[in-house]
Amino acid sequence: MKKRIFATAVAAVALGSWYLVSTPRSIESHIPDDSVMVMVQSTPVETESLLRLSFSGQSLTEQELAVLMDELASVDSTELKFLSELLLPMFDPMTDWGSLVETTGIAKHSTGAFYFIGASPVFRWSLDSKTNLLSALDRAENRAGMTHRDERIDGIEARVYDLKAKDGPTVELWFAVSDQELVVTLGAPILSTEQLKIALGSTLPAHSLADSQRLTQIKQRYGWQQGNVAYLEHQQLLTGLMTESGNSLAKHLNSWDEWRDNSGELKDPICYEELSGIVSNWPRTVSHYLYQGSELDVKVDTQIVLESKNQAILNALGQLRGFLAPYTRELAGSWMSLGVGINGEALVPSLVTLRDQWLEQPYECQWLGEWQDELKLMPPETLAMFSDATQGFKGVGAAIMGVDLAGLEYDEPATDFDGLVSISASNVPALLQLAANFMPSLANLQIPSDQTPMDLREFVPELAYQPMPIWVQRNDHHLVIYVGEKGEAAANTLLQQPMTTNGLMSLTLDYLALAKAVKQMGLEPELEQELRRSFSGHQKILMQVDVTEQGIEVSGSARR
Repeated sequence: MKKRIFATAVAAVALGSWYLVSTPRSIESHIPDDSVMVMVQSTPVETESLLRLSFSGQSLTEQELAVLMDELASVDSTELKFLSELLLPMFDPMTDWGSLVETTGIAKHSTGAFYFIGASPVFRWSLDSKTNLLSALDRAENRAGMTHRDERIDGIEARVYDLKAKDGPTVELWFAVSDQELVVTLGAPILSTEQLKIALGSTLPAHSLADSQRLTQIKQRYGWQQGNVAYLEHQQLLTGLMTESGNSLAKHLNSWDEWRDNSGELKDPICYEELSGIVSNWPRTVSHYLYQGSELDVKVDTQIVLESKNQAILNALGQLRGFLAPYTRELAGSWMSLGVGINGEALVPSLVTLRDQWLEQPYECQWLGEWQDELKLMPPETLAMFSDATQGFKGVGAAIMGVDLAGLEYDEPATDFDGLVSISASNVPALLQLAANFMPSLANLQIPSDQTPMDLREFVPELAYQPMPIWVQRNDHHLVIYVGEKGEAAANTLLQQPMTTNGLMSLTLDYLALAKAVKQMGLEPELEQELRRSFSGHQKILMQVDVTEQGIEVSGSARR
């Protein structure tokens, strides 16, 4: 329990702190250009609302909180107790977020940055009150029995806490305050004195983001002038993991005995060279996070792009794009929906192109060679077996739009259900003929092309005893099977839509509706809590996957 909760806490803080931290003047001049990951929040955000949005879905149950507190009372780790005092308020369902912001001194409106100097993370928070912050640290110290020492570097005052690991070196946790800004980082033995000065801001790195203009170029390329902009440099990560001293990350990792003793297989020079060649075509992942609204009406838009320079693969993936029905791309209207857009006519040639691209260069690296051997087991003639079944196919979708919750409680067949399934194709009749080969009862089903609805219960014996009408309609490009008034409305909207090419996949979820259904069905209470955590307090989420000129894109929206 304790390990799981603290793993969640660390992950949540790592994810959450990047849009809470503060940006000093010319922040890019303080960030080393070889930083593996960088996140910069350029638009001020209301801290209280953002904390509530980020952590309300991560709160522990009363039972979990009680168990954790009992466990903490029995451990003899002062460091663990101190960290728990700092972290647990963010996971306590009774936390007053406004009071938390006030008592910790965090700025009410924040902009900021999170990045790495080698293997050490650097967080920056803007402060409204240094006195309140130090008082909060004092309270955590007193409750945990923790002590600190005061340090001063180039006029910057800091508190340093020694975190003693049971089977490892003692690591310094630094809290430094300067010019109404808090900097939190890990010092020795990870950072040298000179690197610590860079982290605290008293010294500038020799090569910074201001010099390379890397972040500025990303903003210009995607038009991201507001919100949080971040990137992960794949080559820097690869160099850090697979070399002895190729960058700051590599030097830090190899200063640890455990890493040095267990990473020998990873540091194969041939694999490093060949993976670097692959990474040169997939150089980085960039992301954008934009928070808008107030406590009562919050919208969060995200965009993540795996950038690619491999035009052949992008073209093959682009040809796979199909049609996503409107109801699978809207936040409102469905409890949950899923859409998959695939151009069936391009499926086999695109898969063959993707396969050939990865087999174009024989690899000597053992891992890559084994992967290529697996691909060779799927020759083009095997892939061609799918060609007849996918001809004309453009997309499929499904949605649940409402369920009679009372019926769920008694495990009875639903008498009030709304939903639909749709298939889009260049030739729907031909697709129906193909389906009849697998379901003979469909062979005599003649669906009018003028969109006249038919009740499937009258034609499909397997459906004859269903309590609700199951309607089917079609035109030349869309086939819809639906139940209920909401299903009918969505079906009629789809039947009026042209069959365009608009993406690869879409997913929507309405957390509140799903949670009510789970509770009504009397399933385990833990499932409802896990749903809450999964969606981080958002009521509705939308995610889409697509291919663009820049690479593979995952975008999303969330509303509370």
